[in-house]
Amino acid sequence: MVAGLERSGSPVLLELLIRVLYRERGSHFLEAEVLLALQRTLTRQVCGETKQQQLIEAAYKCGATNQGLLISARLSLASKLLPLLLKSCSKPALHRFFVDNVTAMVDAVAAKIRHGSESELTSKIVALSCLEVLYSCCLKDDVTGKQSSVNAAFCRSRGIVDVVGNELTKEITKHANSAKKEVVRRDVEFADLWRQLRCAAYRLVVAVVSCTQTESQFYDVFVFQERPEKGEFLWNNLVDEKAVYTFPLEREVLFQKSRHVVGVTEGQVPSPSFSGRMAGSLRGSSLAQEASQYSLSASGLPVSRLKVMDLEDDALNGHECMASVCAVLCRMADLGIIPQTADEVAGLLPPKWLTFLTNAIVGNHTTRNALCFICRVVVNSAEVLRVHSRHLVPALLNVLAGDKLGSELDAFVIDVAVTVLMWASDWSLENRKTVGNDRDLQGFSELLAQRCGHERREVLKNNLELLRAWVETWRERLRFPADVVLEQLEQCSLDSKDHHAVLLFGIFVSNNLVEFGQSHASTARFLDKLMLLLPRALADFKVAVLEVLSLCCHQMEQPVGRLQGLGFLELLAHGDEKMQTVLLEICTKLVGAATEEDWGAILPVVCQLQGHTSGPCRKLVYDVCMRLYAKYRSKTSAAGLAKQSKHVLLVGLGDPEDSLRLSVANFWSQETQLPLKARERLVALLAGMHSPEIEDHFLSSVTFLLLELASRSPDYGRKLFPRPLSDCRFVDYAVTGSWRQRHAAMTPLFAETLSWSQSQSSTTTSQSTTTSATTDPGPMLRATQAELQFTPTQRGTSGAAATTAGSFNWLTQSTLESNLSGAERRRSLSILSFAPVQEEVLLGASQTSQKSKELGFLRRRFLRDEDKVRLQHIKREVRRKELRGEQERERRARREAEVTLYRSYRLGDLPDIEIPHSALVAPLQALAQHDQQVAQVLLTSIVKTVVKDGADLPELCRNFILVCWGLEAPCGCSGKGFSCKWPPELGLYKSLGDYDTVRATLSCSEDVDAKAKEALQKEAQGDYSGARDAYRNLVSSGSIWDDAVLQCCRLLGEWTELQREVDSRLARSAGNKWDRLWDGGYSEEHYLPLYVKSRVKTALELGSGEDQFLESIRQWLEDPARKRLLEAECVEELVLLFLLQKDMGKADYYVRCFAEQFLEEWSGLSVLTPALLEGKLESLMVLSDLAEYVKHHTRRASALEHKMDG
Repeated sequence: MVAGLERSGSPVLLELLIRVLYRERGSHFLEAEVLLALQRTLTRQVCGETKQQQLIEAAYKCGATNQGLLISARLSLASKLLPLLLKSCSKPALHRFFVDNVTAMVDAVAAKIRHGSESELTSKIVALSCLEVLYSCCLKDDVTGKQSSVNAAFCRSRGIVDVVGNELTKEITKHANSAKKEVVRRDVEFADLWRQLRCAAYRLVVAVVSCTQTESQFYDVFVFQERPEKGEFLWNNLVDEKAVYTFPLEREVLFQKSRHVVGVTEGQVPSPSFSGRMAGSLRGSSLAQEASQYSLSASGLPVSRLKVMDLEDDALNGHECMASVCAVLCRMADLGIIPQTADEVAGLLPPKWLTFLTNAIVGNHTTRNALCFICRVVVNSAEVLRVHSRHLVPALLNVLAGDKLGSELDAFVIDVAVTVLMWASDWSLENRKTVGNDRDLQGFSELLAQRCGHERREVLKNNLELLRAWVETWRERLRFPADVVLEQLEQCSLDSKDHHAVLLFGIFVSNNLVEFGQSHASTARFLDKLMLLLPRALADFKVAVLEVLSLCCHQMEQPVGRLQGLGFLELLAHGDEKMQTVLLEICTKLVGAATEEDWGAILPVVCQLQGHTSGPCRKLVYDVCMRLYAKYRSKTSAAGLAKQSKHVLLVGLGDPEDSLRLSVANFWSQETQLPLKARERLVALLAGMHSPEIEDHFLSSVTFLLLELASRSPDYGRKLFPRPLSDCRFVDYAVTGSWRQRHAAMTPLFAETLSWSQSQSSTTTSQSTTTSATTDPGPMLRATQAELQFTPTQRGTSGAAATTAGSFNWLTQSTLESNLSGAERRRSLSILSFAPVQEEVLLGASQTSQKSKELGFLRRRFLRDEDKVRLQHIKREVRRKELRGEQERERRARREAEVTLYRSYRLGDLPDIEIPHSALVAPLQALAQHDQQVAQVLLTSIVKTVVKDGADLPELCRNFILVCWGLEAPCGCSGKGFSCKWPPELGLYKSLGDYDTVRATLSCSEDVDAKAKEALQKEAQGDYSGARDAYRNLVSSGSIWDDAVLQCCRLLGEWTELQREVDSRLARSAGNKWDRLWDGGYSEEHYLPLYVKSRVKTALELGSGEDQFLESIRQWLEDPARKRLLEAECVEELVLLFLLQKDMGKADYYVRCFAEQFLEEWSGLSVLTPALLEGKLESLMVLSDLAEYVKHHTRRASALEHKMDG
């Protein structure tokens, strides 16, 4: 049937379809599809203007006359099908339909209804709905004026000769306005039908006024006016008094909005291209079905005249007139009846329509449902009505405090309260003190305190946040509701998890509404109980307890001892990040209270946290060490504390975070730490600030601290050349330093140039106020980029920089904002805060918008189904994870590409010579911080300059040499210590196979024995036999030659000779010869591995004769300590030993140990030592052969065993 109607456009099929579709009460499940099919039918080419008019006529007759349809069916025609057909047809067809039927419609509207005539009521509703579409879809000239065909047809039917143009509009307005006031109390049976009639009449009045009028008085009288003293009610007539509206916070489905198209004229007409793009974007979406019902692009009707309202999908917003009232308020704003800004209404009396609205809200004549309707209109139109918020807020406060919207804290009450808060956030503090009634404000705050409890945690948290926002907004006019909070506290049970009363109390305490005296005794008792709870507290609650102790630790007696008894040090060493941050804050406050003995136990634990991954934790560690070093540096008894603190602060000079590194450097730059003269500071840096742990950043730190003195000089901002070239014409060259733009101006290629035409996209030029460029400026400079070993640059201001603590950077002459990699730690999730709320200042537009957005989050809805809630949380967490990933990528990209200029650039005929000294010093130091070679060159230049300027600097030279050689003795000591240092150095290079360095060292060492040089020369040439003989003559002069003899025997493969050499050395000691190898010292380290290797090799050559030694090895393996040493040093020999004894099980075990040892040693090698890599690869071949041998014998033994079993 639907397909046939779509192809033929037959009115008979349409009438039959209507009878089938609406033969039952309620909506048919295919109603939406049928409506879409009807819309497609009217837009097809087969359906011309005549066909469209015939279809509309057929549908209108079904609804307007009693042709066997149910009343519910005729009402559905009036509200759904007829408006759809009228809005979808072409403009000529629409005009022709109303020309033929407008008189009948007006007569139906003007007809007196008999008592109990249900059919006449329905016919009147149908006529009102059709006329509403007429004034919705037609322009003013189409319905009024002498050229209006519809008005002319009406005048002809009435016999009016002198046509003015507004006859139809006046007649319709008179009857519709009368109908919306008509109440027949004796017709109780059809009370709801009468209400629907009044709603249809009101919508028609709204459509007529919005289409034809632009003055405020018409909206005042026809749309908002009601006169209760005469019994003329508006809102009570529109809303069903018997309906029960509920607004639960917990919903069965997700929060949705429904789209309502109403008969109110839009303010502006968008372009057809925009409408086409909008339709294309909705194609395939969930809104396509709804939006397509009102698509008038094919018919030529003015789409822009249909006002679209998106309202929350609830029962009250689904009211017949809700969308119309909200839309007419928007129309009034478009016309300028409602101003755009609050300044336009400041000091003026409220308009009449607003007076009618507020009187209806506060009036006792308004029923509860009508009051809910009006409040919902205000909430939906909050942005439009914001300019009149000073007049609406008192009325809404009266409703909230009077408990007129219900006895529960439901979604509707929260929406109204949030609307009030959003409006109040725009006001100044003076306005918030004068608008509204204090009694109403206090009353609603008490209601919130009474009803905020909820069994669901999310809802409870939202209610508490609402109460906190309410109290923070109006705290100047509120008082502490002691009775309510006390009642809530009494209802709390220690066995229950619901402790929201405590949070209530915390809200009022944090806003300074609770007045109580200071009592040290009560504070001490409270802290005692709190400290008893600390060992049993878990997770966030333990952090919250520590936060309280951090705020009150200065009031405690012997705080360190009491905290240590509660496991303070264990928590500090092994707690999570939040806990460690709070504990470090406590440490910063204990600097004055703790003794030297106390810090002797605490400081080592604090110093261990210097390598913490969290930036805030490291910042607190540095704060503690700064305070301790400043306190104990001059005390001899606390030298250990000062030394530990100093070490941490020295390492902090190389902290990965710029802000922390700068803070530590500024600490050392203070006059109390380092002298303010370059010579004395250099001496102090070389004498007391060098340490092996800071070797990687020592050069850059020293240059930073030295050149910081230059920023204090008056010459730092002075120009290099005081006489500029006044005849040159210069143009400022501004580089766009946005990190989001990766353009050519950021490429650090100083040798290349860029033409003026190529730089237009990334640079802008500004003409000088005194001179202008008349020729092509030519080539330009380029800035540098962070990822290519250059520090970001920023234009710096000239002038001397005063040393300030904290994060002042003398390079840029500005304060560096802290941007730690880890997010700043938040306080615990509890609303309770012991810090008082600060007084608010006047907020800017962006801050106000952000605050309103945060308040809007309080209008949350919650899902009742746990599965749906879980799914919603999963989706939210996925979005958060994606957002965090995007922020991390953006942060990384910003760090790599952010550009800052240290100096400004200009273009001109000649080079710019107006360069300050700071433009040379700051970039050099910034580059030195990222390149150690540059730092070395820079420090060398500074030291040479200081030495050159000083006539006699023995202290400087002494400290400089101490740093270079790492010696604690003075420079005047004997050179004997040096002569005993080169043999270990030679042994190190020999183990690396670097004999070139060995020969070079021997040639440069004058105090080396000639025999030693000869022996080392022979070993370097590969003459191990001659080297062995030469080393034997040097054994008595040092242990290094003893090792050299044994190593030569090993390299020659003379295992028997190696065994004799070790036996001869062991014979000098008493006791068992083999037990002497385990002396725990020299013999165990030098002789044991080689001796075991030699005995195993001898046993392999002879095949027997080593049974006694092999038995000793078995005994050694039973000792765990000796077994570990043998497995670490002689694992290859153990494999060969057990293979010799045919013990394949143990041989296989030690082969696996051999493989693990090889992998571990291989992972620790570097490509910078190729000799060690090659030597290790040689052992890999041995390992492979042993593994294959053991595997072969294992398979062979298994095969033999299998045959014997068979």
